[in-house]
This record gives sequence, C-alpha cells and structure tokens, in this order.
Amino acid sequence: MTELPQHQVSPEATGGAGTIEEYTLGAVALTRLLTGDLLPGLAGSPTSIGMQRRVAGNTLDDLVVRSRSSSGEVGIDFQIKRTASPTKSNTAFCDALAQCLETMDKQAKALANGSLQLGLGASAPTGPLSELKRLTKLARSHPTPETFLGVLLPGATDADVRSRFTSVREAVAQVCADRGVTIEDDALVELTYRFLKYLRVWIFEAEGDGRDVLEATSRLAALLPAGGPTAQQAFATLRTLAEE
Repeated sequence: MTELPQHQVSPEATGGAGTIEEYTLGAVALTRLLTGDLLPGLAGSPTSIGMQRRVAGNTLDDLVVRSRSSSGEVGIDFQIKRTASPTKSNTAFCDALAQCLETMDKQAKALANGSLQLGLGASAPTGPLSELKRLTKLARSHPTPETFLGVLLPGATDADVRSRFTSVREAVAQVCADRGVTIEDDALVELTYRFLKYLRVWIFEAEGDGRDVLEATSRLAALLPAGGPTAQQAFATLRTLAEE
C-alpha cells in the first residue's frame, strides 16, 4: 500500500507560504492517490504526492506528482496560481513561466524523454487558459516548431488561439529579457514551442463546492465505511495534511 508522503519542509520555510488553492488541490491530489484516480498530465495512477518541494530540487514545487509507467517513474511538477492570464503583463503567469524555463534548463533530458512534464494550475481566467491548453495540445501533436507553426493559420486554427500564441511568445521573450538573455526570433519560437509541448494546464475548481472538490468528496464517500467520518471530514483531514 502506498503511504501518504511526509512533507520535507513547510511552505513558510521556503519563503513562499501556500495559498488556499494549493492546500485544497493538495487534498484533491491526495484523494486521487488513495483512490487511484488520474491527475492531469499522467496516464497512470499517482504513486506519490509532494508539496513545497523546492528543498528537494523541484523548481516547480507547489504540487509534485509521481507515477509509474512501463519505462519507469514519470512525473509532473505543478506551479499553482489562483489566477494566471497567459500574457507578458500578468505577474502570476510570468512567475510560473520563469520557473518553467528554469526547469527546462535544469531538466532538459527528463522533459525531452517524457519522464517529466511541466504543470500550471489556475482557476481563471478560463477563456485564456483554455486557449493556452489548446496550444499545448497542438504543440504535443507536432514534432517540430515548423510543423506546429504551420497549423497556426487562418482556417486551420481559431483566431483566439493564434492570438494566444503571440501572447505566450511575448511573455517568453519578456521573461528571457528579465533574466538578462537576448534571444533571436527563431530561437524564441523554438523555445516557446518547447515550453508549450512540455506544459500541462489544469484549470481547476477548488472553491466551496467546485468541480474538483465535489469529485474528490464523492470518491471518498464511496470508500468510507458507514458510521465513520463523513467524506467532508475526510477531505478536511487531507487538506490539513497538505498544509503541514
């Protein structure tokens, strides 16, 4: 049986105290660890869940999920934001993007062979995030930046999605500039393509009776014995574990 992992460090110790959304999504992830249900970006059931794992070397450290495949361990590291609009002017998105680019530098091999993926979790704005998610799916379906760009044309892809690619490319350029990196146009397109290819977007609903919370409590209700804790009580306990 897989045991619930112990956190190696509190959010406060890393200088980045977690948010309500982080803790609630942590409880959702722990529920799926118990039930064997899937999490975004992974084809197999989770085998371990960690939170605030920067001390262990995870740049994207808000939610660290691991699973197993026929080729070995696979994982996805999430940065969680309450809101994150994919534009160069949005601080939350650019913060997550900067950490994604840092991970791409440090974990190039793992990302290239598919044993690691980048994750961004946010609850809003749903329209721009859905466009970003669509871009990630398009990027994964094309082997090169050239073939990817070949479908970002009128008649092939919606104008909103094409415009979102421009916004993401501008954000990548901005983050590179903030890091003191000068990047030419072709290299910028290639870097943006790889970022999108490696990224999984989780548009969550974690407030009150939001979709993810309801799904988690429903699954817990099916597992708990009669006369024991309620699903809501069990979920609250998991949320407390996520905070520790």
